[in-house]
Amino acid sequence: MDTRQTLRFEDFHSPLTGAYLKTLQIFHFAMALGVLVFLFAVLFYFVFEGGGTPRAGNDDLVLLLTIAHVVYGFLAYPVAWFLHGRLLRRAFTEGRSGGSAMAVLGGLRTASIIRLAFLEGIAFFGLVVLFIAIQGGVLQTTPIYWLNLYSTLIMLAYVLLFFPTRERVEALIRSMIAG
Repeated sequence: MDTRQTLRFEDFHSPLTGAYLKTLQIFHFAMALGVLVFLFAVLFYFVFEGGGTPRAGNDDLVLLLTIAHVVYGFLAYPVAWFLHGRLLRRAFTEGRSGGSAMAVLGGLRTASIIRLAFLEGIAFFGLVVLFIAIQGGVLQTTPIYWLNLYSTLIMLAYVLLFFPTRERVEALIRSMIAG
């Protein structure tokens, strides 16, 4: 006879510790901080070194990289959300079939890390394109390339809007248990 029980919300009270939340929060903060520091480095470079004269061929390179950045975004954002949802569903499905709340929270942490890694990757790519545009003198003559900041702003907004608090994690757990 199978004695495994389905997880209930109450099963998460004990494993959902302050240390677990702090780990999630530190990870979110660190990923955002890395992107933010590089953003400030790019802006610093633009302000103090960005007055160079445009060099031949750099327009084409920056245009190509900008197109690649946009395509990367159209691919990466849906994949990041799809993988996040799939990993969460898998963790909660295993939890329903007798897994532990700790294992489910581990799956939630893994899903968050993977989504943040996608967001961070595209944000860094956009910032590198901006850096190359500044270095080649392209950004000064074609300011439309500032649009490469979109991925950085999305990543930072995501971290600000969905920073893991106890309430947000509990709401996610409740919704996954109900679903």
